[in-house]
Amino acid sequence: MARDEVPDYIHVIVTDGADYGAPATMMDGTLRVDPDKPRLHQWHMYELDAGNLDAVRRWQERIQHWADANRTVNYCGKWGIGPPDNSNGAASDYRRFPGHTRQAAQGWGSSTRRNGRSPKGRWWRLKEAGSARLRPEIGAAISEAFSHIAGQPWYKDQNG
Repeated sequence: MARDEVPDYIHVIVTDGADYGAPATMMDGTLRVDPDKPRLHQWHMYELDAGNLDAVRRWQERIQHWADANRTVNYCGKWGIGPPDNSNGAASDYRRFPGHTRQAAQGWGSSTRRNGRSPKGRWWRLKEAGSARLRPEIGAAISEAFSHIAGQPWYKDQNG
């Protein structure tokens, strides 16, 4: 089948590095990438400095450089404050989450990302307890992030 023909079925293969998709394990040379076998490469991490735009951009640049060098596509599956075990209590400080969302939207460029928070978990809660409703400050930050992303040239180029 020629590359420009569309089959009746489509499969998307998603891979990630070791250690729950840590980007360092994707970029350390152990993840085999074959550009002739298209895949999406998912990564996620909990960064101690998740609310810092420079930290967001630093990770984005490293990961995008890796993806470009391997002629592949990556996306962020989760991004949030660390550490993952919440030993410092940061993942329970919901006041900081809107800032993390805004910084990530501004720093990721075309790497799709979402918040590293669980709707029902003990930490990283996006929703009000016992409800399907987003916390108001999270909903506002996500709306702002979507507006920012939709105004970017790379988004307009890809989405018309």
